[in-house]
Amino acid sequence: MFAARGGDLDAVGALFERHHAAVYAYCARVTLDRSAAADLVQETFLRVFRYRSGFTGGGFAGWLFRIARNVCFDHLRGEHRRAELEEMWSREREGAMPAASARAGLLETALSRLPADDREVISLSRFQDLPYEEVAEALGCSPGAARVRLHRALKRLRGILRELEGDDELRDPSVANR
Repeated sequence: MFAARGGDLDAVGALFERHHAAVYAYCARVTLDRSAAADLVQETFLRVFRYRSGFTGGGFAGWLFRIARNVCFDHLRGEHRRAELEEMWSREREGAMPAASARAGLLETALSRLPADDREVISLSRFQDLPYEEVAEALGCSPGAARVRLHRALKRLRGILRELEGDDELRDPSVANR
């Protein structure tokens, strides 16, 4: 990132190659719009280049996902209402995204019912596997607040999964491959 900060376009290209898949997955989960996610990835990396002077070191992933977060929420504010997103997600899940298992399908359904803030913290922590410090940087909060937000989001996710499954003994909703 320091080379990119100096204006090296090849370094920006290398960062894109290394991180675009993770940013795409994050954008698709947060916005529930896989068709827009590719555009959001492009916008994220344009902003990485535009605001490269703002990178001062530390965790690049946290800084990158903070930019991706802003891009996603700009998109959500300007383009969609929550009901439209849920309908789009449902159609996409039924058509282009067959679940690997019934459990994975339930997890995707439950995630789609969470507010965007909850999907975001779960995506950063569980799907992008970022440490709490980088999750906190992306969310603009302290690591302790990130832990609390994740705990609350997972608790809501468990409740939705219990409702979908009718199973009060559900143990760990963050594992989709059971």
